[in-house]
Amino acid sequence: MERFVAETLGIVLSGTRLVVACSGGPDSMALLAMLHALRVRGGFSLVAAHLDHGLRPDAAADQAAVAQLCHHLDIQCISQRMDVAALAAQQRMGLEEAGRLARQEFLARVRSDHGAQWIVTGHQLNDLAEDQLMRQLRGAGWPALGGMAGCDAASGVLRPLLLQPKAALLELASTLRLPFRNDPMNEDPRFFRNRIRNTILPLFLAENPSYLSQVAGLWLLAQLDARHFSMAMDAAPALPDHGGTSLLLPATALRSVDAAIRLRCCKRALERLALGAPQLETLLALEAAFTAGRIGAVFHFPGRVTARVLSQGLHFSAPDAAATSP
Repeated sequence: MERFVAETLGIVLSGTRLVVACSGGPDSMALLAMLHALRVRGGFSLVAAHLDHGLRPDAAADQAAVAQLCHHLDIQCISQRMDVAALAAQQRMGLEEAGRLARQEFLARVRSDHGAQWIVTGHQLNDLAEDQLMRQLRGAGWPALGGMAGCDAASGVLRPLLLQPKAALLELASTLRLPFRNDPMNEDPRFFRNRIRNTILPLFLAENPSYLSQVAGLWLLAQLDARHFSMAMDAAPALPDHGGTSLLLPATALRSVDAAIRLRCCKRALERLALGAPQLETLLALEAAFTAGRIGAVFHFPGRVTARVLSQGLHFSAPDAAATSP
């Protein structure tokens, strides 16, 4: 874990404060124990954070298990209960998405309140395998198909166990007799991730028992390619700094870069104007129209964003600017 954080992710933890997201499961409990063992040598301090989603009547036992371990390790523990079902109904979203948003808000607040530099989560290699499969099913491009980031500076999330298999963490938690809990909701087939975890991923592992090693290798390759594309994008057409609901990518600048960079420029423009993942098929159609010089071609993306091929370049507009051309 230390080498992965320092060498692969390039993160220095000395002098930092870490918020450890602790659900009470074996992964996060093993993470908390490991970080506690490394804290003096690593020069960092810890605070644990536990969120009860209010979805299970026995969830109080999860909080009690986390509190028990934190008391034993002399780590401050911040706990809160939120009504995720009510949030999902209010925001008209699924329980999975509502739970994710609730966790993000809670952990960000704990991080801010305690002056921490990172939120550390227990995501591990099996989680990464699930994430890769979910991204493939949802239509992600490369290198996003490599899976979740090991660290996200924007949100302050760090995943030091990302290349560690779940079996190793479960063995550690059992050997140390950590008071971990197993969430029965992880078996509920109503949730997309659970269907991936309990139905699809086992089929891949049955076909290739070394599949998790392939997952780790794909992730490492994706990181290399992501850095390459990041450097290439530094020389790509920049988005206008002004706000607003429309922007133009100049034709001259777009023709000066490769199609792979043009696609990423368009994706970046779409993400500037609206939430939601751009549709790959429509992006490819937009690229083909620009390359063929089909002036006047119009394409529609999520968030009601419109893209037009003009002689000046590619014009993107959100709803209230849809009728405006540069």
